[in-house]
Amino acid sequence: MIDTLIYELCSDRPLTNLWESIQKKLYLFANRLHFWFHSSELLRQVIAHNAAINGPDVSETTERFRDWFRSGNEYLPQTLKEIVEHLRQQREVDTMDMVAPMARKSGSMLVDSDQSVGISRLSKVYLAGRVRDNLNDEHLVRWAIRA
Repeated sequence: MIDTLIYELCSDRPLTNLWESIQKKLYLFANRLHFWFHSSELLRQVIAHNAAINGPDVSETTERFRDWFRSGNEYLPQTLKEIVEHLRQQREVDTMDMVAPMARKSGSMLVDSDQSVGISRLSKVYLAGRVRDNLNDEHLVRWAIRA
């Protein structure tokens, strides 16, 4: 299970009791559960420690959830709404606030470079191909990050 899945199960507004009902179903699979961090959480840790993280698996979280599900106890924190809102802010708002300007700048750089060689308007298909090619070009990605 990825921690994002738990977030989705806890934050489903039309089905507010979804996480509560899912817990009971997971009791049978406690020994097979394995938890991974969401990529934004991995990036946060990489940035915080200024070092690569071994992998997305979270052994401590895995063990805690296994123990909890083995116990058969239902558990919903009283602060679930606050926890979910904090995660929504981190995953959906803060991430987009950081990614959107970079995406706009990358798009502007593509348009400017194409206009400089005489291509005045980019078609969606052409632009998608250019983006894919540029994201696969390690030297260009490094240059864009520095820029």
